[in-house]
Amino acid sequence: MTPDNGHVVLIDDSDDVRRHLGNLIRQMGYSLESYERAEDFLARAVDHEPCVLLLDMRMPGLTGLEVQQALIARSRLFPIIYISGESKMQEVIDSMKLGALDFLIKPVRHADLARVLESAMAVGRTRCEARMRQTRLADRVAQLSQRERDIFDLIVKGFPN
Repeated sequence: MTPDNGHVVLIDDSDDVRRHLGNLIRQMGYSLESYERAEDFLARAVDHEPCVLLLDMRMPGLTGLEVQQALIARSRLFPIIYISGESKMQEVIDSMKLGALDFLIKPVRHADLARVLESAMAVGRTRCEARMRQTRLADRVAQLSQRERDIFDLIVKGFPN
């Protein structure tokens, strides 16, 4: 893998976990940002795409679920992979209902991390491409004259001519 295969944001309150997983992620060829506190991550804008969030479920301050809910409220739909050593079944269920892609139990095995990151990065690429297509389409529609816009609206409604 090359460094432009994507970006991973790792949020975990354990220095050892961040260091260990960070080394594995870099060895897999991804660029990396890591945070000890979820609040620090939420205060920054992530400009990298595709981007996958590797998120601890239980941390002091905001929990993983609260981070996921905050991102949804901001319409930032990063592919999320949870990591946890002591989550309850309901937390796992809630995270999946909110759209998390996977859930890894600590200690995380290298092969499992590689597999889920590759899968999540593919989802991130697809979402990024869809967002770019929507932006290009909106830009094109914005350039239409009022008359062209009126005709476009009729075509969208299904009128053939």
